[in-house]
Amino acid sequence: MLKISKLADYGTVIMVQMAMDRGMQTARAISIRTKISLPTVTKILKLFTAAKLLKSTLGNRGGYELVKSAADITVLEIIQAIEGELSLTECSKALVDCSIFSHCSITNHWRVINGAVKNALRDITLAQLMVEGTPLTFNKQNIITNKSLGNA
Repeated sequence: MLKISKLADYGTVIMVQMAMDRGMQTARAISIRTKISLPTVTKILKLFTAAKLLKSTLGNRGGYELVKSAADITVLEIIQAIEGELSLTECSKALVDCSIFSHCSITNHWRVINGAVKNALRDITLAQLMVEGTPLTFNKQNIITNKSLGNA
């Protein structure tokens, strides 16, 4: 089953909340608003800070804030900050650790599929996620056909 982790899902919720509230926010305030436990929020905020999606400030007036505008942060960046490099299969990774890699006939196809998923997630911004009830649309470039794979 293709599925992002609960932590990445929560991370998306946290980033939407931060973009909606804007400005400096404490982990405790984010936890209260999102109903996500404080330890989980703290863990996710540290990952986002390490990925340079958030800036942290210490002190009484400290907290976390977005480094870029919501329109400049992609869902791919959010997920990869939590999960690491997106890879649907072992052969989609930069460093392949698969026993049949050298004679597999579909490795290149999986890489194309992985690229399409990454492009779709890259095309969706945090700003788009903030608009509740608005359906997301994808451009046709993200649709893979046999023709684009050279199998017309």
